Amino acid sequence: MTDDPGRRRSIRRTVIGVLAVAAVVAFFAFVAVPVVLDATGGNPAGLLLFAGLFALAVVVARVRYPNLFRAPGDRRRQR
Repeated sequence: MTDDPGRRRSIRRTVIGVLAVAAVVAFFAFVAVPVVLDATGGNPAGLLLFAGLFALAVVVARVRYPNLFRAPGDRRRQR
């Protein structure tokens, strides 16, 4: 490790980001997918519908709230 506080902060953000992605993946794998499969009677087409609606929600959120997905400290594209 280094004593550079900027590098330490960058490493911390990376670790937090990786843990956040892992938490989202675990949620979808162990909660959302079984719930959708159960709700659709085991039809995998329901998963495609769920994934499409989720992707649409992300796109709408990115367009409507552009600062929602920016990194902390990133001052570009503020509205």
